Amino acid sequence: MQSNDSQTVKHSYPPDTSRKLKRAAISVAAVLATGFVVVETFAILHTRALAKDVQEADTAAHPVEVIRAQAIGGARHFSLPGETMAWYTSTIYARVNGYVARWLVDIGDPVMMNFWYR
Repeated sequence: MQSNDSQTVKHSYPPDTSRKLKRAAISVAAVLATGFVVVETFAILHTRALAKDVQEADTAAHPVEVIRAQAIGGARHFSLPGETMAWYTSTIYARVNGYVARWLVDIGDPVMMNFWYR
């Protein structure tokens, strides 16, 4: 049987190992801090530029399309599809004084309303 002393692994580090690890950690921390400062600087500059662009766009005049109105020669026929209904209804009895002089339309006939304008 072998003794436990023969199975142990001996470690030996150079005496300046801890100093090198500290320098490496400080270097990594410095690189990360520098990267953070650079990213934050770009973010602040971008935010300021965006705010300036928004302010300029807000105060700028909005484009408006303008046309000059001109009179149209002659009258034009203008017809719209639609339906006309009474606001109030009245009862009409069969016996009334008077008579119908002309019967122009019947119930259900289409009625064309014309609008003329100049």
